[in-house]
Parts: sequence; C-alpha cells; structure tokens
Amino acid sequence: MLTSHDEQFFKIQLKWAADNFDAEHRARLVADQRAAAARGLLMELAMHLFASELDAVCKQQDVTKWTDVELVHWMKDLLGRTLWQWRASTGDAGRRRLEQAAQEIRRLQAENAQLNQRNHVLEAEAKHAPTYQATINDLKHQIERLQQELADSRDDLDIARSQAAGPAGSSPLISDRPVIAEPYVPPRSTASSSSKSTTERSTTDWYAIWQDSTAPEALERQQHILKVIGEGEAFFRAEIVAALNAAGVLHDDPERPSGTLHRLFAGLSEHGLIEEIDGGYGASVARPSVLTERGREAYRLFTSRALPEPIEQRLLNRHKTVEHTVLNLMARQVLHRFRYTAIDLFPEARRTPAGAVVIPDLTAVSPEGELLLIECERLAKHRTPDERRNKWGDLAALTQGQFYVVVPGSQQQRDLITEISQWIMETGTKQAQLSVCQYTRALRPAAHSPWTYTTAWALA
Repeated sequence: MLTSHDEQFFKIQLKWAADNFDAEHRARLVADQRAAAARGLLMELAMHLFASELDAVCKQQDVTKWTDVELVHWMKDLLGRTLWQWRASTGDAGRRRLEQAAQEIRRLQAENAQLNQRNHVLEAEAKHAPTYQATINDLKHQIERLQQELADSRDDLDIARSQAAGPAGSSPLISDRPVIAEPYVPPRSTASSSSKSTTERSTTDWYAIWQDSTAPEALERQQHILKVIGEGEAFFRAEIVAALNAAGVLHDDPERPSGTLHRLFAGLSEHGLIEEIDGGYGASVARPSVLTERGREAYRLFTSRALPEPIEQRLLNRHKTVEHTVLNLMARQVLHRFRYTAIDLFPEARRTPAGAVVIPDLTAVSPEGELLLIECERLAKHRTPDERRNKWGDLAALTQGQFYVVVPGSQQQRDLITEISQWIMETGTKQAQLSVCQYTRALRPAAHSPWTYTTAWALA
C-alpha cells in the first residue's frame, strides 16, 4: 500500500513527464513549421527563378511529391546550366560575340543608309515617270512613221527597178497591184522542198533557226554556255563567266558581267534552251541555270553525244525538295570560289564507330588539304531532341565535333546556333566547333573564306 511519501513521488514524476512531453510537442511543432516554411521558400525560389521550366515539369509529374533534396538537386542542375551559359556569354568568348554583333550592326546600318539613298533616287525617278512614258509613246509614233516611210521607199525602189529592167524605148512594166514587201524569213541551214508547208516543219527547225539567226561569235559563246551547264561545270552566271573566260571566248568580270553576257543568256532563253530554278531564296539570291529538254537536244546536235541524267535531277532525287537542291548548288559555288577541290555533291554513306549511318550533303578538300564533311541547312522545321541527337551526334562522331554548315542567310544561322546549343545541353557534349558559311556574305568581295562565322563550345 502506497504511503503518502510514495504518492507524492509519483505525482512529481508524472508532472515531470507531462512537462517533457509538452516541451517536445512544442519543439516538434516549431520544427514542422520551419520545415514547411523552408519548403515554401524553396518552391517560391524555384517559381521565381525557373517559372517556365517548373511549369513544364509540373505538366509531366507531381512536383509536390518531391522531397526537399530532390527539389534542391533539380534547382542545382538548372543553376549550373544557367551559370555555364552566363560564363559563355561573358569573358573572351562573350567579348568576341559582342564584337561580331557590333560589326554586324555597323554593316546593317551602312546597308540601310545605302538603301535609303537608293530609295531617294528611285522616288525622284518616279516623279518623272509620266514624262518618261510620254517620251516613250512619242518615240513609238516616230518609229511607226519611219517604218511606214521605209515601206514606201521600198515600193518606190521596186517600181524603179522594174522600169529599168524593161526593153529600151518600151513603156515601163508597172503592175496594177501595189508592190508589197515580203516578210523576212530567217535563212534555213538546209534547203527545203517548195511543196512543204510551213506548218510541217521538222522537230529540229528550232535548231536551224537558232543557229542561223545568231551571229557566229555569239553562237560559239552560247554553245559553250550550254556545254558548261549541261556537263555540270557551272550553274550560276558568275561561275559561267569564269568558265568562258578560262576557255578564252569571253573576257568579263565574274562579279559584274557585261551586257554581252546578258544578251547571250537572253538569246538562249528566247530560243527555249535554258531556264532558271527558283529555290525560294528571294530576288537578291542568284538562281542557277539549267538546260531545258530542247537545250539538251541542242547539246547532242552540236557535240554528237547525249548528256546523262542532269545533275539537278539527281540532286532532287537525293534531297527531295527544290530548296535543298538549290542550296547544295549554292554551296558548291562558294567552295569553288575559294579554291576548294574534289567537291562531291553525291558523297557515299559513312558509318560511325557505333555503326550509325551518316550521309553528308557534300564533301570537299580545303586548300590546306583537309577533307570536310559539309551540311546544307535551311532550318525549315524544328527538330526533336532525338532528331538532334541523330543529326549532330552521329556527325560529331565522324568529325570529332567539328561542324561545317552552309546556310542561306542570317536568320538560318541564328536558328542553327540555337539548335546546336540545345543538342549540347541535352547530351552533355563537352566540346564542339562550328564553322558557318552564310551564302550571301561569302559571295561578297570582302570575304576571305567561305566560313563567315565560327564559334566553339567548351564545357568543363
């Protein structure tokens, strides 16, 4: 039986235990509040710094089920990438990019000033357009009057000739009908039967008309143009001028062809022997010229040998679109300009060490003797991460991370740099180098290399 002393002892012990429980309960509540506050701060920080990334993750999984450690690791990875991008944009690499951007801005400002000046000139000319049109109409009337006077003079000349041809002392033989000049018909290279109707011409009459209506020197030059185009030696006018200069049949500046070349091309177009391919790159980008079916037949007739399948058709079969086909021809033109050799528009497939198949758009040997695998990119569609990995990862396996890419203009260059940056971050690639040929800039007289922009990525 408990004594009063024992009862007092147990009461003290019970009170001490209750006090300890209350203290521990309060401490636990404080700890839970601090943990909840810390979690809230982490989420608030994530939403403030990485709102778009967090939103993308929330669409795929329940972020509220992450532990604090998982959330911290996720933020740490994003911060690491952000710091890498920030460091890449500062320091020597950042200064180089800023210098390049400043140079590009100055160039664009100069071009804009030139365009404004040209616009003022055109506006001044437009004010005089009605006067020009009136002058043209007046000249047309004068030409019609002179043509009529010429026809009358021919009639008088024919009458005088018939009078002079009559016997002495006889009356002049004058027809009751007015003398009408016969229309001019280009001479035929072979005599045709007088009984043959003009509507029954053979399929090669156009060939005879072309040869007989063209001056010998111009005909020789036009035949040479058909040869260099048909044999795939040149497609663009600057290339064709260089080929004609090398053959000694023309002496023109490839950068500024004379009116002679324009007349040669106009004659070939008029006779239906050549046509241009529109690659969709705008009026400021030259279009490649190709032979028509009639042009290929003309080649066969004056060389006595038939052409194989056209290069442009083979490229179209390989690349599927006219735009990509034309871009490959544009790339070849630039590489020719800078003395690259062994340019192959139809390179064979190669295999990476892992067995993946890579087919570059074209290959070429640089003046330094290096074989380059070159891609032509229009960036017409957005690639998925898997497509980027297959495209650039497989190519990097063959080139040790060195990319050579031809693009039409500045917008495609920016899209290309963005895509390769995405591939590097997605795959964790440590090093890569990019050399870009921006077509319109590479053809400028000031360009000293086909690679108008270079950059590199180096991750620690």
